Amino acid sequence: MNKLRIIRIIVKASMGLLILGMVFVTIFFASMKEGVFIEIEQPHWVIKSDQLQEVLRSQLPVPDKPMLLSVETLEMMLPVHLNLRLIVIAMMFMVSGYMFWILWLIATIIHDVMKGTPFNLSSSKRVKLIGTLVVLAPLGEWILNVFFSLWIDNRFHFEGMILETDANLGWPVFILGLLIVVLGVAFEQGQKIQEENELTI
Repeated sequence: MNKLRIIRIIVKASMGLLILGMVFVTIFFASMKEGVFIEIEQPHWVIKSDQLQEVLRSQLPVPDKPMLLSVETLEMMLPVHLNLRLIVIAMMFMVSGYMFWILWLIATIIHDVMKGTPFNLSSSKRVKLIGTLVVLAPLGEWILNVFFSLWIDNRFHFEGMILETDANLGWPVFILGLLIVVLGVAFEQGQKIQEENELTI
């Protein structure tokens, strides 16, 4: 039980930090001066033109030993204005809310375990829901990245360059989510078998 209490404290602390983070980011972006440039990590520009790459490479310092420097990607900085504020804050709330939902489900499962009723249908459904949310997380990230990329691409266009986004979530997260779903199904089947055995007795 001591380990469970520690885990519950960590989960609740994480939920609190998420809320504080949302408040901080909202205040930070709301208070930024109009026109101030902020760095955008994702998406980034990818240079597809060989000619443009050669021009950029020619402006770099010449290395003292044989080396070819890559100039295929460029990060950007955008000026702060109302639309950018709203988009960044909205995306932050969606991501944080998604994470808060998963943490809340974990907290309810821990609560059931501490009450002495770990194997019930409600907990099994929560485990399956957590797995489903984890499975869908890469898709959600992709949708947000595509939306933000389209918003930028509609406002800026450079010959020989395209916008690309590197996914932070991928197959490992997807597989982890599937594993959690399988565990939830296994718990649910075990609970049903236990209830049937109790009825036969």
